[in-house]
Amino acid sequence: DEKEKEKEKGRGGGGGGDKSSREGVAVHGLPLSSSTPLTPITTTTAAPITSTPTAAANLASYAAARRKRLRRRNRVRRGTLSTLLKLVLPDSLLLLVAFTAGAAAALGQALVPLLIGQIIDYASIDPDQAKFLHKTSQLLLVALIASLCAGVRGGLFTATFANLNVRLRKRLFSAMLSFEMAFFDATKPGKLTSRLAADTTTVADQISLNLNVLLRSLTQAAMVLAFMAMSSWRLTVITFILVPVVLTISQVYGARYAALSKRVQSRLAHANGIAAEALGNIATIKAYMSHGETEAAYGRSLERFRKLHIWQALVYGIYASLTNFLPILVGAAVLFYGGKLVLTKQMSAGALVSFMLYQQSLSAAFQSLGDVYGALASAVGAAEKVVQLMNRRPGIGSGGRFIPDCSPELLVSGGDEDEEKGSSHPHSSLVPTYHANSFAPNVLSTTSPHLPIPFDCSVQFDRVVFAYPSRPSVRVLNGLSFVVRPGETVALVGSSGGGKSSVLRLLQRLYLPQSGSIRIGGRDVGVYDPKWLRRQMAFVSQEPVLFARSIRRNIILGLEEEDNVGGGDRVAIQAQVHANRSGNTNANKNMNASKSMNMNTNTNTHANTYSYSNIKTHPYTPPTMREVEEAAKLANAHEFITAFPDGYETDCGDRGLGLSGGQRQRIAIARALVRRPGLLLLDEATSALDAESEALVQGALDHVMAGRTTVVVAHRLSTIRNASRIIIIHKGVVIEMGTHDELIAQGRAYAALVRRQMQLTGGVGGALG
Repeated sequence: DEKEKEKEKGRGGGGGGDKSSREGVAVHGLPLSSSTPLTPITTTTAAPITSTPTAAANLASYAAARRKRLRRRNRVRRGTLSTLLKLVLPDSLLLLVAFTAGAAAALGQALVPLLIGQIIDYASIDPDQAKFLHKTSQLLLVALIASLCAGVRGGLFTATFANLNVRLRKRLFSAMLSFEMAFFDATKPGKLTSRLAADTTTVADQISLNLNVLLRSLTQAAMVLAFMAMSSWRLTVITFILVPVVLTISQVYGARYAALSKRVQSRLAHANGIAAEALGNIATIKAYMSHGETEAAYGRSLERFRKLHIWQALVYGIYASLTNFLPILVGAAVLFYGGKLVLTKQMSAGALVSFMLYQQSLSAAFQSLGDVYGALASAVGAAEKVVQLMNRRPGIGSGGRFIPDCSPELLVSGGDEDEEKGSSHPHSSLVPTYHANSFAPNVLSTTSPHLPIPFDCSVQFDRVVFAYPSRPSVRVLNGLSFVVRPGETVALVGSSGGGKSSVLRLLQRLYLPQSGSIRIGGRDVGVYDPKWLRRQMAFVSQEPVLFARSIRRNIILGLEEEDNVGGGDRVAIQAQVHANRSGNTNANKNMNASKSMNMNTNTNTHANTYSYSNIKTHPYTPPTMREVEEAAKLANAHEFITAFPDGYETDCGDRGLGLSGGQRQRIAIARALVRRPGLLLLDEATSALDAESEALVQGALDHVMAGRTTVVVAHRLSTIRNASRIIIIHKGVVIEMGTHDELIAQGRAYAALVRRQMQLTGGVGGALG
């Protein structure tokens, strides 16, 4: 007890038995009794006082952040409207005619109430039948002209914004095609299709409809106001008493409605994404019986969409109720005061009727403007997302403009050019030499062992570090370095996830490495014109992708006239080559020497109906039907294609599902062969074939790969064995390199993989790893 008393004294300030020191103590001015626990009271009482400046600072910070957000949102909206106006500019003449017709229609509609008032006055005050009929005829004529002008205005606006819809979709689709692969890794296809289909339609239709209404309402309001002021300025003042209230309500409504519209569009895009993902993988869903889970996820997304729509409808309902009541209130005031003016002979009955009609017309115009404001806010909300995608800059730049000189004269002479102009050959001794006539159309025949190599396709990876942007913390390549010499076939082997397929994606410049360099032909892949570079490559994946078009068009994918391969691109490429070659005296000398050396090859070239100019651009001209068939024969596809009733015009169906897996793979191989690539990239290209087809296609690939730079990702020993070199990649680095026999003799990782395969397959070539 004594110890407790001493503690109590200590909490009271250590004043011993002094009563004033225990009972007279006040915390922040509050008297305390001796029984009051001091520590809790001190803490709880002081907190609000000391936190007040912090709360004020937080409030100021919140207000500043909100102003910043509003400014940013306004900038975005101005930018969106500016972009839409630029897309509409090509139809400016149509819009000018539409505006003129709209003004004429508004003038005619404004004259109608005036003529009605005059007819009433003639009927009640001056019953002159002739004047009555004359004014009635004027009324009908004015109404007819106004209706025709309104129809012209509406029709032109509809046509104009149908064009806007097309331009929006083209621009957006073009922008999407330019985005880097990392964007598609992180974005669901359903969301993109929603932007491309639903949002563009919403934007174009809403803007078309509401700009039409906006033009009509503004011109109608302007004309009506002028006639109202001429009729009675007093009644005009009464009419505008509640206008500030209406404008305030419209502004608040528009802001709220726009925010809800953006959320509605976002929820709809999310639901579309779920549906697109499910329908695109319907076989997996059926196999795993996940109908219920998928349907429930789609239902939850739609439910959130529905709730937002209900809120949107509620906001509109409140706004509509207010905007419907306020005009009636104003009309009652005008009628009350106008009646007094008529009774005091300050206004005729017909003039009052005209004014009342004007007042109703003005109320309808303002109500339309309010509706238009909300609808345009909704359209801008959807347009912001579309324009944001359209204006998004690809994460990977468009690349350089360098195009090596691929003329057959230089290939024959093996002439070197400097780093800035023409093509350099750091491994020129390894580049095969070809005559000009080896570029003729018969290069695909089985009697022509070599296809043309358009430029030095050596490949060099130098300390490349890479991680996918969607998983930046997971390194796929960790300082990978290796070299592929021109005309060499290199097989990349290793366990799954080791980075083999990533090498092929980096070569196609679908992704950029975090560090290190990737070179083709001695130059960084970024300096080449990307279209030109990718036309020197052909890629066959382990999951072949076919489109819903004919087999022939799938084989010549990217080489049709519609792809500009025979027009603008070819002219641009020739111009760039000319720019690269201009001023290079040594190259010109080599060309002249080559021409003189190859005069006796001209006969063969002309026999094949190809001039030198044609030869230079041959890789960019659409393949002939004979070339398509030759490629299909090499890929062991011609026989089953011709067995179809429509042959090469047989439709492959959506994603090529009308064909078997092996058939799709062989068509994909034919697609690669018809391009005559200098660099062939194969990612398990024969994995979907049966043993017989694999043997035939592998033989064709071996035949075609001769003299061509080829990088093969493979697990099958039959594919790997004949490679010039085999590179073993493990966890993003090279751990072994050599020929099949050399690596077997070393007895390390590759030899272990081969032994494991032999044990699993009983000595028959199968999959490594």
